[in-house]
Amino acid sequence: ERQTTPGCETVAEILAWWQQQNEEREREDRNGRVRKRPAKGSKKGYMKGRGGPENANCSYRGVRQRVWGKWVAEIREPNRGDRLWLGTFDTAREAALAYDHAARILYGPYARLNLPELTEYSTIPSPSVPKVGSVSSVTSSSSLVTSG
Repeated sequence: ERQTTPGCETVAEILAWWQQQNEEREREDRNGRVRKRPAKGSKKGYMKGRGGPENANCSYRGVRQRVWGKWVAEIREPNRGDRLWLGTFDTAREAALAYDHAARILYGPYARLNLPELTEYSTIPSPSVPKVGSVSSVTSSSSLVTSG
C-alpha cells in the first residue's frame, strides 16, 4: 500500500507529515512490531560521471554538483519515490548535512546518513539564495514542492 502526503505542498509540510508517521511507527515498534530496513540503493546512480568537476569524487548520498560548481541536495520519499528538493549549497558538506536532516525525519532510525557521527543539527545550512538580478532561479526553502 502506497502512502501519500495528504494536503502537503511544501517540503516543510512533507517532512512534518513524515515525522508524525515515523513517531507513530516507533510507538508500534515499541509494542512488538518489527520493521524491515529500507533497501540500500545506490549512492550516486546515473549522475556519477556527470555534473561539475568534483561530482565524480563526491561520495555523499543525495548530493550532486551542478556544471557551474554549486552543490544541490535532494531526497526521495519513502514508499513513493517522489523527489524532495532540499536546496542549493556552496559546499558538498552543507548539502550532505541538509540531506541527513531530511533523512532522519523521513526514515527515522533507519535513515542512511552521510555523516552519522554528527548528531546535533544546531547549524543546519540554508540553501543559497540567488542575488538580485541573477539569471538562475532557485526557489526558497519555504516554497519548495515535490517533483515526480
